[in-house]
Amino acid sequence: MSTRKSNKNHEALKKEVAKAISKCEAERLNPSMKAVQQIVGGSYSDLCQAVREVKAEAKAREAANMAVPEMSQAVADLFDSVWTEAFTAADAPAAAARQTFLADLKDRDQQVLDLEEMLADLEMEKDKALARADAAEKQATKVDEKCRDNEERMRDLEADLKTLQARLEDRASFLSELRSVAA
Repeated sequence: MSTRKSNKNHEALKKEVAKAISKCEAERLNPSMKAVQQIVGGSYSDLCQAVREVKAEAKAREAANMAVPEMSQAVADLFDSVWTEAFTAADAPAAAARQTFLADLKDRDQQVLDLEEMLADLEMEKDKALARADAAEKQATKVDEKCRDNEERMRDLEADLKTLQARLEDRASFLSELRSVAA
């Protein structure tokens, strides 16, 4: 009973490992033990055997798909050459498409890098602009304070001027009276 349960668990683990490997390959990542372990979880000792078996089964399927069925040697040789030519001919557009895809992917990766660089430049410019705005705001605050100080000083000077003008008028009036008395 324990062996059946263990086999079922192992088969379930192999299915999860196969999905994890497919996911890694779809994301163009190396389906390493570490990558599979991060997706599936579990211990390396449990995963190691399952990963080996899944990869071996995939290789076996690939080999079986490429294998020529049993037949007479003459037919096998003819079939082998036809199969090789057909596979090569069929794979040529796929290989070209893969190359085009990889080139497009490389271009997109470069575009992403360029955009990230532009974003970093813009963020740096934003930071500089914010610093300049902050400095301008501080300068404006200083100018406002200086204007208020100058306005207050001007009011004080105007008051002093009025006082002096009143005193001057009093003296002029006094001098005027003295001249009229002396005359």
